[in-house]
Amino acid sequence: MPSSIPAILLPAPTTRTSFYKVPKPINPTARHSASSAKMSTIIKDNATPSELLLKALSQHLPYSLPTLRRLQVMKTGPQTSDSHVLSTFDKESLEIDFLVAFLDFSQGPQTEMWMYSSIENPATPCNEALCEDQVLKLLERVAEIEREYKAKRETPGILLIGTLYDRIFQLLEKHSMVKMKTQQHFKFIFKVQDLPAGRQLPDGFSWSSIRASDIPLVLSRTVIPYKELVNFLSNSW
Repeated sequence: MPSSIPAILLPAPTTRTSFYKVPKPINPTARHSASSAKMSTIIKDNATPSELLLKALSQHLPYSLPTLRRLQVMKTGPQTSDSHVLSTFDKESLEIDFLVAFLDFSQGPQTEMWMYSSIENPATPCNEALCEDQVLKLLERVAEIEREYKAKRETPGILLIGTLYDRIFQLLEKHSMVKMKTQQHFKFIFKVQDLPAGRQLPDGFSWSSIRASDIPLVLSRTVIPYKELVNFLSNSW
């Protein structure tokens, strides 16, 4: 799997400057060539993911896995009234170059958005200028949603994105939109049937399920850069 960034703090394209200096809304077409400037990306906003959208993500596995799993959970598990499924294609047809994202500001200061762009898949050709336009238009839409969001946010003007692919991260850096980031990390996917057999545990130990009451103990004894970053942000606003 390509290296990814588990959480990157992104100044959403907004004119709000009371918390920190952020770029004003970007006009992506102004940054492209004359032919690229004719692109017209429309970000569609739906309450739930369509089967076509899930099919598109499934065809881009394993690169689309984080976003696909988050949307699958949305269909089968609880969701909030602040959930948004943002995408670049309609319900009738698939597109070669596309973007899909799940956004929920009510989840802050934990991860607020997962996104996948077809530019992440090295096995498929892509129009890089179009994919860049799609990412920037997505963030413009996110900024609009933030302005309409009524509840108080702990990190206003900042969007916390999880499992962000390094190629998109570089694109955001190019537009000076990165506020803060965690260290890069790698993901590894294994087939269950290929995993080695379990070892015999020492006397007095046994395998068991993790209980909800065990989680605070695990977190308190584990150095988690993501958790520390979230705490820093929450205490900075």
